[in-house]
Amino acid sequence: GRGQRLAEAEEALLGFTHAELGATVAERWSYPHSLRHTIRDHEQNAPVAPVTAAVRLADLLTRERGMGVEPPDPDALAIADPVGAGAARAEPLLDALDRLESAPGDVPAAPSISDAALRTARAALGG
Repeated sequence: GRGQRLAEAEEALLGFTHAELGATVAERWSYPHSLRHTIRDHEQNAPVAPVTAAVRLADLLTRERGMGVEPPDPDALAIADPVGAGAARAEPLLDALDRLESAPGDVPAAPSISDAALRTARAALGG
């Protein structure tokens, strides 16, 4: 519903989150343990691993620009980037993304998820 975090909506509708599914896929594809944990934990407010913290910050900064499906989360951004150094360094990249998104051309439609794919994902996650 409105105001609900993506992970909460995913859990309610699908029985798992995109982070859990991503970590499961990464494990099946034999990704390194550290990367699987980064995928799984990227939504945590205070991730311990530096690479996970960087992914979390990138996620929050893109939300601040109105990208993605979740709204901005200023409180989480203040935790992830208390002095704004990450935001300052990311600004040129985010500006470039804005230019790409505003360039004329076809925008691909969002992919749909088949019932079979959902059943497979639920089975992989033990649901």
